[in-house]
Amino acid sequence: MISKTIKNETWYVEMLIEKINSKKIIKPQFQRKKKWDLKPKKDNVPNEKSYIEFLFRRCHTVHPITFGQESVGSSIIFSNIDGNNRINAIKHFMDKPFEIFDEYLEGLFKIIDDSKNVGKKKQIKDIFKELSYNDFLKIKRPDRFFKEIEKEELFEEIKNIQNDLDDEIDRIKNKLQINGEKEFHLNVKISINIFEGYTTDELCETFEEINKFNTKLTETELLSCRLFNVCDFEITDLTFKVELQETIKEYYKNKADEEVL
Repeated sequence: MISKTIKNETWYVEMLIEKINSKKIIKPQFQRKKKWDLKPKKDNVPNEKSYIEFLFRRCHTVHPITFGQESVGSSIIFSNIDGNNRINAIKHFMDKPFEIFDEYLEGLFKIIDDSKNVGKKKQIKDIFKELSYNDFLKIKRPDRFFKEIEKEELFEEIKNIQNDLDDEIDRIKNKLQINGEKEFHLNVKISINIFEGYTTDELCETFEEINKFNTKLTETELLSCRLFNVCDFEITDLTFKVELQETIKEYYKNKADEEVL
């Protein structure tokens, strides 16, 4: 019998992202869909922007992210038990920081918009808008950057304002780093709880217990978690069965919110 243990670890954001990208972190089916808004809409309502700002201020999480751990072949796989919204917020920020902090690009875009020599303004702005955290910090000078991405023809549009763009890019880099000098993924620590040797049913129960009193899970979500592994049943109401099948198909077809996990 495998012994049950609960380990407490500290990961840097870089380690979390590496495990996500290498498919070593998965979201079990009993986990709820992410719910956080991108930006604040109401006071004291969790959202991605406020959480990332908190991590910039404190460089450490308060509440741990909880994983179940199991060995699959030669790999160790972590199933996310608690912290789905936080994981998605961190991954989103690292992949597309300017979807969360679009205001950071306002000065850069104003320089481009104010230039009479720039024709393909939207195309140039979209390139900056889509950059990941790491890719933006790697920019040395605009001429080198556009050469690296094989868009030299676009650089011709902005070469007369290169110095202004270069200064503004440095200002944005300053905002993207902790105290203007430390990279987010290399300096922000995340508290991690790891449940090792637990069955799926036990992890379902853990998820329910963690979320029963301190989050806004609905009764249906908690019930879904409790019954996740219950498969020994048959739906005899044919009308309901067809409606349920159509609802499930529609859900997956129109799933607009892409999640990391």
